[in-house]
Amino acid sequence: MKNAGLEAAFVTETDLPFPVAGALRVEDQIQFHPRRYLVGLAEAIVANGGRVHENTRVTDLKEGEPCLLRTEHGAVVRAREVVVATLAPVFEQLRLSTRLSAIRELVVAGPIPADRDPGGMYITRELSTRSVRTAPLPDGRRLLLITGEGFAPGAGHVAERYERLIDWARKHFGATDITHRWSAQDTQTTDTLPWIGRAPGTEHVFVATGYARSGMSHGVMTGRLIADLLTDRTPPWADLYDPSRVHPAHEATATAEDVAAIAGHYVGDRISAWSGSVEDVPKGSGRVVTVDGRPCAVHRDEHGNLTAVSATCPHRGCVVAFNDTESTWECPCHGSRFAADGTLLNGPANRPLEPITDLPG
Repeated sequence: MKNAGLEAAFVTETDLPFPVAGALRVEDQIQFHPRRYLVGLAEAIVANGGRVHENTRVTDLKEGEPCLLRTEHGAVVRAREVVVATLAPVFEQLRLSTRLSAIRELVVAGPIPADRDPGGMYITRELSTRSVRTAPLPDGRRLLLITGEGFAPGAGHVAERYERLIDWARKHFGATDITHRWSAQDTQTTDTLPWIGRAPGTEHVFVATGYARSGMSHGVMTGRLIADLLTDRTPPWADLYDPSRVHPAHEATATAEDVAAIAGHYVGDRISAWSGSVEDVPKGSGRVVTVDGRPCAVHRDEHGNLTAVSATCPHRGCVVAFNDTESTWECPCHGSRFAADGTLLNGPANRPLEPITDLPG
């Protein structure tokens, strides 16, 4: 790390409320408010003649001169260059999503007295990841934020994972009042470095993905790198992130594991679909049921109302699983997420789950 210009040192003591065998301490780091940063960035874009559009999903891309992008409402946008920065690439012609794996992590937060503030940002990959930091509260206390319990979408047991994280916060920091909880999703490439640059096989399409839990820092770097590439400047470190790179020896194990997992889900999840009756789906939950040979995702809300959609993810055809804690359908293969009624929440799928209206009672 010192070769990279970072002031780092190995230490055996920290301000954490428990002993550590050792830690790598990096000085002069910064923690800032991500929303304020993003709002300021959007305002700067507009002030410099740019435009920001929200709630406009792009469903198709045709590269050319110009490139044509079609939205879900049928509008067509023309662009000389296109940057696809959508967490997981949503256009199949980019041929990247099958070399990415999705990662979900949980976050819990709650106030602690100022004298319990560990005075830094900490992360360890042990215990299914534990990341610790705090933020100021108006009353002088600190808001403790703990992240961890990484898992693949659709893996289940989300409530248990939250409880493990909450128990850890209570045990080590005395955080008895957990006021917030949420989850986040990211992607990781098979060689663990992001893909940032011109998409393979294209001339006018750039991609940014695979940040693997470091979205803020990688996002800033992405802006600089792609801006350079768009203006015919190539930094000496651009090849490190080139989406066309292939490292067979380094990627072989991760690729084989991903392929095996996807194949297992594609076949096994169809075989293991719940065989119970639709009427047996409990309130506030969802089940994948095989009806007439097709997997159906059935959800019953707290009032007993039933919603049925196709359980086949429109991205690559894997069978979704239900997340009881967040009331979402999740694809275990590539991380697409859908609301209980099938509405698309996260790609790489770019269409919702198809509704089913002829499900037997």
